[in-house]
Amino acid sequence: MQLDPTDVRVRLREQRERSGLSFQDLADFGCPRASVVQLESGRNRLLLDLVVRMAHAYGTTLEHLLYGDADMATAPPGYWPDDFDEFVDGYLDQVRARLDAAVRASARTKTYLSSEAGFGNHRMSLYFVVRGERPLRVPPLVALATLEDLDPMDLLRIS
Repeated sequence: MQLDPTDVRVRLREQRERSGLSFQDLADFGCPRASVVQLESGRNRLLLDLVVRMAHAYGTTLEHLLYGDADMATAPPGYWPDDFDEFVDGYLDQVRARLDAAVRASARTKTYLSSEAGFGNHRMSLYFVVRGERPLRVPPLVALATLEDLDPMDLLRIS
């Protein structure tokens, strides 16, 4: 699976248009208008928190928004929990824990993170992401999963 941020932005815009939700409706789901506009236009990074909230608002799945999985275009019953706001915080903590475990378990990841090609020499940035002090961005998570021969959805799965 390849993640193309441009394709994700196109799918986000298409889903918004298809859903008929206004920017105010999205704000009610925790997606500020300015953030949605900037994300769709490429002026904002793919923040996991925002993408998850948009997927929920559109009634679709992360698999569909991130990878275009047509089989997952509509979220099956139970995919999104009833208490979504509480779920989001717990979900982001789960992803951080999976990321932390992947980094700790792999010499390859440690080497990658310390290289210029890694996270742009941002080891401390990753440290703050794992601690919850910086937002989770989707492309670096996918790059890390790919490096570890993992399906990126193993880090991002909704469970």
